[in-house]
Amino acid sequence: MELHQLECFLELSKFQNVSATAEHLNVSQPALSKTISLLESELGVKLFDRVGRRIILNERGKLFAQYAEHILDSLKEAARNVKSREVQPSGTITIGLFAYVDLIADCVHDFREEYPLVNFRLFSSKSQYTVDNFAALDFTLSSVLGDAVPEREGLLESVPIREEAYLLVSAPELLGRFTEAGPEGVKLASLSAAPFLSMANNLMFTDITSAFCLRAGFSPKIVVQTNDFATKLHMISLGTAMSLIPEVCAPVFIGYRKDLLCLPITDVSVRRTILFSRKNASASSPLCDLFWQYVKDCYS
Repeated sequence: MELHQLECFLELSKFQNVSATAEHLNVSQPALSKTISLLESELGVKLFDRVGRRIILNERGKLFAQYAEHILDSLKEAARNVKSREVQPSGTITIGLFAYVDLIADCVHDFREEYPLVNFRLFSSKSQYTVDNFAALDFTLSSVLGDAVPEREGLLESVPIREEAYLLVSAPELLGRFTEAGPEGVKLASLSAAPFLSMANNLMFTDITSAFCLRAGFSPKIVVQTNDFATKLHMISLGTAMSLIPEVCAPVFIGYRKDLLCLPITDVSVRRTILFSRKNASASSPLCDLFWQYVKDCYS
């Protein structure tokens, strides 16, 4: 059985006229009749009944037509999918997240909207994967104090995608025990006796609490240390400790507890730059090159 026979059969079932069908298919009437005859011979049944000059699809023909349509539709879909994979980029992109994921989430979403065959694997800084398999990451999202772009082994290029200040976040009852916030914010130096929550250092992440507090003239009293964002959010909302958080995180904290204070720091510079970095070009795939350019265009 050939696909051409199925196509001829389905067209004849629509027109129910050999002459009209042959003209539509641009074949001779004898050739069409022979094609249908061979198909019926292979099936061992008649698919059409003659009624005067017309031929009408019988019950066996109607049943066979359902299968024939399904077969041809499946083949067309297969052809479309194969062609789509040939044209559309596909594969997996791996990103190590050493900064807040929301900074890159929109870009990842928009890229997948445009290239739906591409998958992403996102690993947080607390994942052992980012430590043990750093070389396997295609990209990293990390932060540095100020605007200095550090050189890191295995990374070819970094592009800054955001610059922002840190804020002090605290439950109001805790902050009130140590200082009063002014209309413009709070002085970090006034919190030398306050309890702080900090993030733990790792391969690509350096906690900024000690660095900023030392700028203000004191060594912070770290009472809680965690790399789990949910734990940090909950402990601060309980008033266990206060912390320094990037501006981008403030809405999450206020959404968790509406009266939490997220205050600018007025006496020392507390800014960071978010970097998106890619690995060495010799190990970069065409898909990674495409995403790299996409990120650069997104944040230019």
